[in-house]
Parts: sequence; structure tokens; C-alpha cells
Amino acid sequence: MGFGSKWLGWMWSCLFSAKFSILVNGVPAGFFPSSKGLRQGDPLSPYLFVLGMEVLDALIRRVVAGGFLSGCSIRGGRRTNLKISHLFFADDTVMFCEANKEHLTHLSWILFWFEAASGLRINLDKSEIIPVGVVEEIDEMAEELGCRVGSLPSQYLSLPLGAPNKAPSVWDGVEEKMRRRLARWKWQYISKGGRITLIKSTLASMPIYHMSLFRMPKTVVRRLEKVQRDFLWGGGNVERKAHLVKWEVVCADKNKGGPGLRKLALLNKALLGKWIWRFACDKDNLWKQVIMAKYEQEGHGWRTKKAYEALGVGVWKEILKETDWNATVEEMWDQNFGQGGWNLRFLRDFNDWELDMIEDLLYVLRGYKPSMEEDSICWKGGRNGKFRVKEAYSLLGNPNDIVFLSSCIWVAIVPTKVAFFAWEATWGRVLTLDRLQKKGWQLPNCCFLCVQWVFPETIKEDLAPEADQSQSVNQDAAEISVDSCSPREGRSNEKGKDKEEKEKEKSKDPDKEKGKERDADRKGENEKEKLKGLEGTNLDGLLQRLPGCVSRDLIDQLTVDFCYLNSKSNRKRLVRALFNVPRTSLELLPYYSRMVATLSTCMKDVSSMLLQLLEEEFNFLINKKDQMNIETKIRNIRFLGELCKFRIAPAGLVFSCLKACLDDFTHHNIDVACNLLETCGRFLYRSPETTVRMANMLEILMRLKNVKNLDPRHSTLVENAYYLCKPPERSARVSKVRPPLHQYIRKLLFSDLDKSSIEHVLRQLRKLPWSECEPYLLKCFMKVHRGKYGQIHLIASLTSGLSRYHDDFAVSVVDEVSTFHHSLYLLS
Repeated sequence: MGFGSKWLGWMWSCLFSAKFSILVNGVPAGFFPSSKGLRQGDPLSPYLFVLGMEVLDALIRRVVAGGFLSGCSIRGGRRTNLKISHLFFADDTVMFCEANKEHLTHLSWILFWFEAASGLRINLDKSEIIPVGVVEEIDEMAEELGCRVGSLPSQYLSLPLGAPNKAPSVWDGVEEKMRRRLARWKWQYISKGGRITLIKSTLASMPIYHMSLFRMPKTVVRRLEKVQRDFLWGGGNVERKAHLVKWEVVCADKNKGGPGLRKLALLNKALLGKWIWRFACDKDNLWKQVIMAKYEQEGHGWRTKKAYEALGVGVWKEILKETDWNATVEEMWDQNFGQGGWNLRFLRDFNDWELDMIEDLLYVLRGYKPSMEEDSICWKGGRNGKFRVKEAYSLLGNPNDIVFLSSCIWVAIVPTKVAFFAWEATWGRVLTLDRLQKKGWQLPNCCFLCVQWVFPETIKEDLAPEADQSQSVNQDAAEISVDSCSPREGRSNEKGKDKEEKEKEKSKDPDKEKGKERDADRKGENEKEKLKGLEGTNLDGLLQRLPGCVSRDLIDQLTVDFCYLNSKSNRKRLVRALFNVPRTSLELLPYYSRMVATLSTCMKDVSSMLLQLLEEEFNFLINKKDQMNIETKIRNIRFLGELCKFRIAPAGLVFSCLKACLDDFTHHNIDVACNLLETCGRFLYRSPETTVRMANMLEILMRLKNVKNLDPRHSTLVENAYYLCKPPERSARVSKVRPPLHQYIRKLLFSDLDKSSIEHVLRQLRKLPWSECEPYLLKCFMKVHRGKYGQIHLIASLTSGLSRYHDDFAVSVVDEVSTFHHSLYLLS
């Protein structure tokens, strides 16, 4: 590779001077040298690893040049053809070759030589062969290479590979990560200032990696922004809190009246525009060569041609949407800067009427000297002529002429929660008495501290009184007389006068007034007892009846009874009681789900509160591996499954829970996934809107079972769950056709026979053609289990009655019974 002997000596000394020591029973066992590699954590280690991968790169290039491997051919509209045989990024490697055993044999030899030369070992257990299209004998090829068979869509560098980039399902992993992170925060009390900081530092940065390459669908934008909004204004509360400021203002810059959050759609546009800039600036990067081979270039290599219809892939088509195809080259000419001259060559001779135009052209060009330097691209939207995502985002935002004193609010030394409150107060969104009354809250104009009637004031009057008003109040304070008063004082004086008038009326007739007061007190106590009985005692009794509702009628009656006690506090208590179902009473979950489904038609918050509690519990317990949580996990996932069958829990939530278990298919996650499939897997598989996704999940489940070394119990659980969701197709059972005579005999013996009709049945049997019916009668007499248990003695009476006319029949019955009894004795 061109390294000098001195550098090689340094590396050699680093490799052979490394020594290690291990602890045996807590005591160091001495040092021993290493045969390969550096010390753990050595900063030279990744650099030497990259050098080692250069060896593998050289091996693959030689094999491809010799024709033993053929990479992936990328063809454009004309003659362009680019071959790519491999991609390296750290220890992640992708290799391309044809789907035949000969090429895979050559590839296995390359890996073997690389292991022998470098001392590194390739982990084939983590590797997989992914066929593109229909490939025959793929299993034999995978066995030849020694790895498992994968399929598209897959993941490479945490990005979807082979998945439709416009599908919202591509972003499910991002939303799931955000909700998992929120599940940790919701158990803590965080102020609004802290929530703003967490959204900026964590939630807003999670989707950036995906947004830098894919266009985010509008549905995903709404979902992710809703997660941020709900966390900002509600925190970890179950009930929905009011959003005091609209999201457009929250996503504005601090100088324009917002706290500085970013809108995901605009940030996505700015990130995709970065690729347009890089295509114009980068020279020989591999990704640019791929794009140029596929689309070709125009405009002196500054951009590619447009991608129409089926030409090209969807990723670059979406990036090209951020290109302004009507843009012009800015005039940046400096006539004193050039050193060259013009050498014009025309394709044809000119006509007489064109000579004047050519003369004018030559006169204009004479004043300009072309520069010998290469042309460069410059972006005028930012500083230094270079593209920056931050500046592009500010240009994409809506222009706002609002003058906002952000320097007075967002001060570095002021706590964030105080600054956020000041920002809310500046916009007039603090929930003061006047704003609550405007929103429909029935609140008295009363101060809760001094219990005096007041006029509702605005937030500006409470927090930011004008200076001249405060000065005038101070100046006039000394001149106010005893009789004058402010509006608040006037209200308090009026209240005092009313009290005096009432006391005078009481003094006129004290007995009547005392009687009225007693009656009023009794009525108030009775009303309080009624309210207490409705809200407290009856609800407690109803919740005590809840575990005993093990039938549809009982749970429906309980649901009707709760409607008479409907209130916000009672709904919260009911949701908490449903959520805390005992872990050993899982048979109650279908009836609880039925109750929630019935109530959700008129009480929407019941289902939303319960689902939020179950989702938070799932995200909290998913990483808990101790055995004491297994029953709680199963209760949680079965409850979600039952709610899904009643169409209360959305299918997306259930699929995200199942995907979380399949991503880490070990320990408790196997039990949780199997319980979820046993509960609602068949329902999701048979539903038209979810059958495709459920089939893919089941295929992944069986693939994980085959790949991982599961114990017999877990293997049985997975197989049972799979066949419950997708039972094997069997041919329909053909009903047995019996002749009419046989049907008549079965009717007499198994339907009509009882104490009162035994003589009638005996007479009918005697009338039958005995030679034809005797074998079938013997067969029916031996199948007494087809009838009722209480009819066995009647069959014995019929046998006795028929023996008077047919002696051989009774002997045959006794013989068959004895044989059957003897067989049971031998088996026991």
C-alpha cells in the first residue's frame, strides 16, 4: 500500500507489545502476549481494520477483473454501464454477484483467503444471502456459502433496503423509537421548558437520518408532529391537555415569536436539497457515478436529467423534486480577470442579412476574456456561497414580519421553564380567569385567596402593567378619599351591605329565620348524600362487581349501570380498575374489552385513556427480562389483542408491539409474541386490510424459529401460535350418506327410544327385514354412546325383547360387549 519501513516498524511494535491479563477467582493471573490485534479500546484499532479491509477490496477487484465474479450492472438510457461488486462501510459489507453456485464458490474462497491472511473471522451466522427476483435453488446456494437466506425488504445501515420508499410503514421504526423514548420520560415530572429541550435534542433529531434520504409522507409528518405536540402540552398525563399555542407558531424561529422548533416537512425539503448541492460539487464519488450512469447529466455536470415514468428509482426521483428546473446561471463575469481569447468556429456560411448580426456579436465578445479556470457553482442563499441546511430551512419558512423581543425572553441565564412561561404570557396564552371563561369554563369572578369578588383581568394587566398607569396609581393613592373605592372595593362594599340587610331581616323574626336555616341545611345534607351515593358508594359497589362479570349479560348490565354514574372522575376510576385486572384472571379480558367497546361509542376518552396506559406499560416492560414481569407482560399484550378484535386498539399499534418482540426474539419476547398471535392473530390474518402485513409477520416468525436455537417449549409455542393464525388447508368433510333404512333404525334407537316408547320401538324393529338389518342393528347397539347415558338400560331391554324372536342376535351382542371389555382390561 506504499507505507514506509519506519511506519511499518511502529505498527509492528504496537501489535507485538500488547499484553493482556484476566481475573481468575478475582485474582489477576498474570500477563500474556496477543497473537493478533491491539489492546481493547486502542484508537489505532479502527484504522488498522480499515487497512485490513483494503486487502479484501483488492482481492475482490482481482477476482472481478478475472471474470470469476460479476457485480451489479447499472445501465442508463444510452451506452453507460457501471459495475459495482461490493460496498464497504466499517464492518458492514455488501457483495453483488450472479445467482449461480460457481460464483458463490469463488466468493467463499475469497473469504477463506481473507481470513487466513488477516486473522479476522467473518461471522456467517449474522450474514445472509438475499435473492433479487425469482432465484431457483437458493437454499443450496446458501448452504454452499454457509449463511442463511434473507429476503427483501431488509435493512442496511439502519435504512430500509428494497422497501417502497413512499410507504408510511418505512417510518414505523422511527415512530416506535420516539414512543419508546417517551415511555421513559412520561414516568417523570418534566416542566414545559424541559420538554422543549428534550424535543429539540432528542425527538426532533431521531428522524433526521431517514429524512436526509427519503421524502416523509404527509401522514407520517402529522403522526410524528402529533407525538411532539402531545408531549409538549400534556407530558405524561393520560387525559388530553389543551394546546395553548398553535403548532405553526411553536415551530417558528425565536426571532419570529416561537421557541425554535422545526417543522418536519420543511426540514425534509432542506435535507433532500443537500443532495442536489453535493451532486454539483462532488467530483468522483461512487454515489455520483451511480446516479450519472443511471440518469446521465446535463448542465455541464451540475445536475442530472429528469427521471420520467419507469426510468430510475424512487429515491432520486423524490430528491429531484427539490430542483428548480427553470433556474438560470448568475452573471459572475469579470472582464479583467481572464487571460484567454475567443476562437469561434461556425458550422455554416452566413447569409448576407446575417453579417450585421455576427458583427454585433464579435463586438460584444471583444470586451470579455474567458478565464482558464474551471467553472464553479455558488449558492446565493447563504454565506460564503455554500449550501447549509439551516439557511435553506430559514428560506423555506413562511416570511413573518412579526417583531418579537426574543432577546428579552430567551435569556441564557434564565431557566428554560421560566422563559417558556414568559413566552406563553407574551402571546397571552396563560390560562387566567378571563381565558378560562372564554373557553366555556363556568368559574365565579372570585379571588381564591381573599374570597372577594373581582373583575376578570387579562394576562397583560396581571403580569405586564404599563409604566404610566402604575405611576398614576402611585400618585393618586394619597388623594383617594375614604368614601371612594376601586371596582373591586366597590364589589366588596356591596357584599357587606347585603350582609347587613340580611342581618336586619333576621333580627325582625328570629324564629322564622332559624326554621328556614334548618330546612336549608337538611336539604343540603340530603343532596350531598345523594351525590355521594351516586359518585362514590355506588361506583365502589359497581367496581366490586366488575371481577364477577363472566358473561355477556352481566358485563352489559354493568355497562348500563355505569352510564347512570357517568362523570369524568368516575371514568378515570373505571379505566384504572380495568387496567388493573388481576394477572391470574385473564379470562376477564374479553368481557372488559366488550365493556370498553360499548362505552367508547359515547365516551371516547375511555378507550383512549386505557390504550395510552397499555401502550406505556408495554414500552416500559419490553426491556425487562426478570421472571417476575412475565405475567404482567402477558396480561398487557392479551388485553391489547382483545381490544384489537373489538376494533378499539388500532392494528398499527398491535403490529408495532409484535415487531418489537420479533426484533429481539429471545426470552419473554417469545411468550409475548405468541400470546398476541393466539389472541388476535387469526382476526388480523382474516381481515382484508391487514392480511398481507400479518402474513409477512408470520413468515418472519417462522424464519426466526428456524434460525434461532429455541428450546422445545418455545418451539411448541411458536408452532401453535402460527397454526392458530394460519391453520393448514384441509379438504371439506364429506357427510356420510346412509340409506333410508339405516336412517330409520338410527332414529328409532337414538331419538325416539324412551320408557314410554320402548314397546313401540320393539314392534317396529320386528317388522324390518331381519336378514338385511341384523348387521347394522348390531353395529348400532354397540354404539350406545351415540345416544343418552340414561338409555343404556333401554338398549338392554330391547336386546332381551329381540332374543325371544332371534336367539343369535342376543348372543352376538353379548359376545361383542365381552370382547370390548376384555380389550379395555388388557390396555389397563
